[in-house]
Amino acid sequence: MRRSRGSPTSLPEDVNKLCLDLGYAGFHSMEHVAANVFLCFGATLVISIAIHSLLGMLQKGFHSLDIYRQRNCVTYVLELIYTTIVLILQIVYGWNVVLYGTDVESVDRKGLSYAAVTLTTLYLFELIYRVRTHWQLMVHHFIAIGVLLVAFASWFDYPQHHAPIIRMCTVFVLHASTEQLCFFALLAHRILDHDKYNTFLVWAHWIAGASSYVIKTGICLLTWILWWPIFTYPAHTSYSWFWCWVFPLLNTVMLFVQWWASSVFITLSRRVEGEHSRHHSKKNAVIYEALLRKPRSLFQGPVSTLSGGNKKAGGGTHVQSSAVTSSCDSEADAQETGRYQS
Repeated sequence: MRRSRGSPTSLPEDVNKLCLDLGYAGFHSMEHVAANVFLCFGATLVISIAIHSLLGMLQKGFHSLDIYRQRNCVTYVLELIYTTIVLILQIVYGWNVVLYGTDVESVDRKGLSYAAVTLTTLYLFELIYRVRTHWQLMVHHFIAIGVLLVAFASWFDYPQHHAPIIRMCTVFVLHASTEQLCFFALLAHRILDHDKYNTFLVWAHWIAGASSYVIKTGICLLTWILWWPIFTYPAHTSYSWFWCWVFPLLNTVMLFVQWWASSVFITLSRRVEGEHSRHHSKKNAVIYEALLRKPRSLFQGPVSTLSGGNKKAGGGTHVQSSAVTSSCDSEADAQETGRYQS
């Protein structure tokens, strides 16, 4: 049903009338969106406390972790829940505009708005809740939040030109809403015994990394295809400069950040396999060193190999520990005694 409210004084009368005719001005007013974010943020805080307590009850060793890793585990569960909700909302309310580029119905507008509010709240809460946040993760979150904010403003101020932009942004948000395998692998990496569940963890990380490479690359290519008509036939609104010139840059940066994160999961897979080989195949040092060799990657960031180097002491070989960091895990997957490396 349509909602009727007084005309916002900040909008021209003709634009406000058009909003009312389309049936979403009441919901999509800036005041309503801000209230939803506030309520969702409060609910997220309560849910995070419940998840922290639940993990403590289900996993005996959870409280032995430091607060940094405890909060990371909580964020993994939150991200699993919230990104799944966002993905469902995108499928239910966004499939029509994505496939056909048609105008969004009133109910669909509300559903996609809820998806954007949910994702924005999750990322803002995560940036505050985490003890430490890696710069790649911050870049990822700020790009997503920035694009959603401009999409909201563009949708609100120029409803008659919103369809191509909402279509592109719905696909772009898939960067965030299709990462369930990554969060599941990181949570399993932290709470499961690496020796007992070695094979499972190796495959969980490998599948998460490989699927992330494929999915994120596909999303980026599809976003470029949907961006081209916006660039060639701009709507000449106050936000056209952003969608024509700034968004392509952000889309490219997002792809490189996603590729970097994907390479980390491949590294973590090798790391877990290397740990198992060190414990159970000490006599075969050649295989162990092969598992620990630095993986080939386009990115020379804070991802390091498991072995920091070999030092001979007393005729033997001592394998140093090192850190493996992740844009998703923000150094939480580093070894307990490891140090940060660049």
